[in-house]
Amino acid sequence: SPEFRAYSGVFEYTTARGTLIARESGAVSSIQGVVTAYQKITDATGEFAGVTGYFFVNGFMGGGRVVTKVTGQLCYP
Repeated sequence: SPEFRAYSGVFEYTTARGTLIARESGAVSSIQGVVTAYQKITDATGEFAGVTGYFFVNGFMGGGRVVTKVTGQLCYP
């Protein structure tokens, strides 16, 4: 759809157990208010050190926020 914009960049999840760093590629439509992305884990710290894997992200934008559902897989060494 022409109202979607593709993007790519670094995304981080920071938790009390450590940080997951991912390369994210996705598409977003502010007109439709939706976002979808694929995230490949590229680095991690703390309890996540050495983890590989991926996430699929999809959600909705509204009220100045983006609310998403994240599914995927983490593979521990």
